[in-house]
Amino acid sequence: MASRLVLARKRRGLTVTRLAQMAGPTPRRLSDFESGRATPSPPSLEALATALEFPPSFFGAEEVADLTADSVSFRALSRMTASQRDITPSSGRLARTLQD
Repeated sequence: MASRLVLARKRRGLTVTRLAQMAGPTPRRLSDFESGRATPSPPSLEALATALEFPPSFFGAEEVADLTADSVSFRALSRMTASQRDITPSSGRLARTLQD
């Protein structure tokens, strides 16, 4: 669940702080969810799913393998924001789920 939450947040180009503002938990609590130290309650999970525009079932599915930095190519890496750099590998990870 934790890695899927991180994946969805990065795919949407959101910071922990911004997602927390959109969905309700504190940034600290959201960090706990993302690290696996805590599990969101059903209402919290629903709020996160709504904010991220993913179905709640997405977060309970099996883990998706990370993409290595070498497997993603960027043209102008120095001109991209961290958020923009996160979106591309996240998209690739989601594409993997469609392959399986």
